[in-house]
Amino acid sequence: MAHSFCVFHQLKNVSKRYYEEFSSIEEIPDNDKITYNEISQLILSDTVISAVAHIQKNTRI
Repeated sequence: MAHSFCVFHQLKNVSKRYYEEFSSIEEIPDNDKITYNEISQLILSDTVISAVAHIQKNTRI
């Protein structure tokens, strides 16, 4: 059986993990909010090329 990539469920799973770890949005540390936003942007990327470009843009030192 092939596993399909469903954007809705991927975002739901990531959000669920954060909500299980932190009881409210206000309690999420800033670094974790940045990580959550980065993960969300990767999941929402239209293509692999745009995902890679996003990663490269945000990992430059």
